[in-house]
Amino acid sequence: MAQVITEADIRTASQRCLAQWDDLEVSETSVPGVFKVTNHVTCKTYRTTATTCDCPHHVNRQKPCKHMARVAAKLASKTHWAADEAATKSAQAQADRRALWG
Repeated sequence: MAQVITEADIRTASQRCLAQWDDLEVSETSVPGVFKVTNHVTCKTYRTTATTCDCPHHVNRQKPCKHMARVAAKLASKTHWAADEAATKSAQAQADRRALWG
């Protein structure tokens, strides 16, 4: 059963690795929901989702790691951006209708 990652877990992992946050690059893989997280300082890459990672920290401790926190932040950012874009399009469509129909 997959471990549920809470916002508190993400904050804790994020605080632990805040200094390294910018060193972690997240890129998508061909598998939906699976990301490749590369640490540019250590040159190590891990396959990561929002709930699991193949890094030693997560495998050995079964606790959220900085790679999972980075993926969760990226997913939250994408969701937030998509919601903002949808709201902007909706507002623009309403303004266009008002301009057209007075």
